[in-house]
Amino acid sequence: MTLADISEAVPRYEDDFVLWAERQVELLRQQRLDKVDIPRLIEEIVGIIARDRHELRRRLDALITLLMNWEYQPDCRTRGMKVMLAEQRFRLADLLEFSPSLRDSLPKLVPNAYQHAVALTSISTGIDQDFFARDCPFSLAEILEQP
Repeated sequence: MTLADISEAVPRYEDDFVLWAERQVELLRQQRLDKVDIPRLIEEIVGIIARDRHELRRRLDALITLLMNWEYQPDCRTRGMKVMLAEQRFRLADLLEFSPSLRDSLPKLVPNAYQHAVALTSISTGIDQDFFARDCPFSLAEILEQP
């Protein structure tokens, strides 16, 4: 095997993901599509999209839960809770800055995130879930509001 053969070798996805991905990028830049692992590359791109959407849901759940706890547990309004609210908002803003199209999903995700927040707030406060408003009391602007 020559040095040229070694540099031509495409690492296996299963053996070293990062090396495989770097090689795929190199092959795409060289427009050597015959060597690109297109099915796996498609799978990875779909996975990235799913990961970012999941991250959006997770951040929104956490943020609305913190807002609910802020609202219904005034004794717990600490500097630490303010920091957690700010951190979730910053991370959500970063995600939306990196992928602005995710912003279109927010109105559809709020009701589900609110239901999660109601369940968690009920557990943390001891307040029955039926006490809370049926619909999210926070506007999208309030949820995303930076400190």
